[in-house]
Amino acid sequence: METVTDGTTSGVLDALPVQEALPDKNYGDAQLVSANETSNDKYFEQARLTRSKTRDEALDTMQQALKNAELSETEKTAVTQTLTNTINSITVESDIENMVKAKGFADCVAFIEGEKINLAVKTGSEGLDKSEVAQLRDIILGKMETEAKNISIVEVK
Repeated sequence: METVTDGTTSGVLDALPVQEALPDKNYGDAQLVSANETSNDKYFEQARLTRSKTRDEALDTMQQALKNAELSETEKTAVTQTLTNTINSITVESDIENMVKAKGFADCVAFIEGEKINLAVKTGSEGLDKSEVAQLRDIILGKMETEAKNISIVEVK
């Protein structure tokens, strides 16, 4: 997997093949969520705020745990690994959201939990077609190591 360390994304997705939607391939589940324009925008704002608060609390808890003198080295290593994984997930979520928006989608929010990802995407009344779902899947697979079956795409109209 190609990694860009200078913050640019040029060429990363261009190197990924956009595969045709084949009947025997699972590109992740797509679900429709109907909402009006105002509640639609509030959904994304609220989702980001909730995600941020939850992550901040978790990171603070882990940092406090690392300061605990009673933890064994094994426990400190486990907390450090969890902290590192959480920070990596935050970075990947942000990268995915930026790439999805760069590809012309109005808004989105990504939630990573282990190897699973949920991506809520703002769509028009027509929803996502197969090529757009494949494009979203390719963005996700280009940024994280997971299988297509672990990708859930939710359309927010």
